[in-house]
Amino acid sequence: MTLEKTKISEQIQICESFLSVSSPNHEKQRQMLVVRDYLMCLLEPKKFSVDHCENLRRLSLEYGVDGHTDLKEWILRSRGDVVLLHGRFPEKIQEVRIADIPLCDPNNEGNWMGWTKGKLEEKGYTVTCPVIIDVWKAPYQQWKEELDRLTINENATLVGLSAGGYALLRYLGETGKKVKKVILVAPGAPGMDRNNGPKLPNEDEFYTYQITPRLKSQIQKQIVIFVSNDESFILRAVEMYGEVLDAHVIKLKNMGHFSFLIKELPELLNEIVS
Repeated sequence: MTLEKTKISEQIQICESFLSVSSPNHEKQRQMLVVRDYLMCLLEPKKFSVDHCENLRRLSLEYGVDGHTDLKEWILRSRGDVVLLHGRFPEKIQEVRIADIPLCDPNNEGNWMGWTKGKLEEKGYTVTCPVIIDVWKAPYQQWKEELDRLTINENATLVGLSAGGYALLRYLGETGKKVKKVILVAPGAPGMDRNNGPKLPNEDEFYTYQITPRLKSQIQKQIVIFVSNDESFILRAVEMYGEVLDAHVIKLKNMGHFSFLIKELPELLNEIVS
């Protein structure tokens, strides 16, 4: 076998490996089937009609693949970026500033958000956990500026905790950007008072954007919400999102408001990669 045909055979094996573990309904699997058959045409052209091979070649090129494409890199690129956005912490916890508590850093692998980031990176994903400085008093514009720095496109998956979930929805609504998936974890929402509790600075300004069904057209997959035994205003918010956005709600036991004291969240990891 020539060197060129050996390379094509190796590419076909990559296709077969991917197809053996991917979901039958996964768009990338459907593309990979076309790519595999196109490579088989290149390997043994006499077994297929010219028209059939030409059609497969055209489709493969539309997917960004030709006979020389590195398929491993192509698969990784198709996964898209993942953004994990934390919520609004208070200024201090037990008189210690949030900035001085390592576990409050969303990139810290000692909490579930940093743990999720690490696990995704092991699988080849590009993951960002932006940090909103002085988040307890940050206006929405500050959140937007951080999100503007990120790669948010039709291949992206966005995950937001509490106020971070609302910030992501507001960002999509106001920018019109489209993404692959949105996952909300115990999300906050406008008009959901804190059971008459104290508000954080700029909270009213932060929640001025109204959530409408139009957002669904910007998100390819059904929105998913994780919730547990949380405060009643969070549960009301989850109910609202379920109704307005037709979100799929996943209830977990004994997670409260998904504090960063929780070390792992495998249910979230599985939802991101599914």
